[in-house]
Amino acid sequence: MRKFINIINSLVFLSASMLVISIFYEGLTLKWYAFVPILIVVTDFSFIAATILNLIINRKVKLLFWFNIFSGLLICVAVIMKIMRMDYPQWTLVFWHFYIFYFYGIQTITVINNRTGAGR
Repeated sequence: MRKFINIINSLVFLSASMLVISIFYEGLTLKWYAFVPILIVVTDFSFIAATILNLIINRKVKLLFWFNIFSGLLICVAVIMKIMRMDYPQWTLVFWHFYIFYFYGIQTITVINNRTGAGR
């Protein structure tokens, strides 16, 4: 089960990486690309699924558990705001996507370092 969650976390990191790169590329070219909203949806839904799985599997790793609780709270706030049709500032989307990028990036890099022994 541990390998499965590591693969899921890596896929979330990969989709968040592609999203961040594509958003920056949009800004550089000052064009709107049709694939970016698709990446947003993929990243958001994979983040939600990975958070639920991590909450179930990583209960005993306290630091990960608390970060996943924070992720769950972010998701709940976002869903409530969406349901209530509340406006939110654009910087919150930047925070949201960079949080996903960094959180799952750190988890992925940690797993790679543990497997290769690079951090020793």
